[in-house]
Amino acid sequence: MNDSELSDAIEHGKKIPVAYFDGLPVKFKNEDVTPAEALVALKNFMQLTAKNRLEDSRHVFAYYKFMVEMCGNDLLGKRDGMLKEPDQVWEYVTPLQFYFAKSDNKVHVVLEANVVWYDHGMVMSWENGERLVMVNEFDGATTNENSDYVFFVFKEEFCTKRI
Repeated sequence: MNDSELSDAIEHGKKIPVAYFDGLPVKFKNEDVTPAEALVALKNFMQLTAKNRLEDSRHVFAYYKFMVEMCGNDLLGKRDGMLKEPDQVWEYVTPLQFYFAKSDNKVHVVLEANVVWYDHGMVMSWENGERLVMVNEFDGATTNENSDYVFFVFKEEFCTKRI
């Protein structure tokens, strides 16, 4: 898509095919940053591919494992218990929409998604659309209180560091 098409999609909340999710069309909306800032972040984000998603699996998998620890091991309704490989989590993630937010003078491309293992879903945030900086439940944040981590919770064994 060219800049004009991307800008139009942002302005009108249209769905855009997202390479990160194998071309799945997902709605983008913008209420909090300038159109120019949103476009730059979106263009960066559109460079990410399914390979990047698989590299990011460990963070989403940590979120899943933390919830299993907190809530029990049958969160997916599977008789055989937990997922064993990080990339398996994507089978249970449904992207809902992306939006743009500003934090620490940086524009974030933020995904809201449903996940099977937690009713409150998941949020993922990419700083400047380039680098995943947060995975967690919906809470209105776009970064973690400890910026060294992508997934950050009170149980250190589940936290995943940024690379």
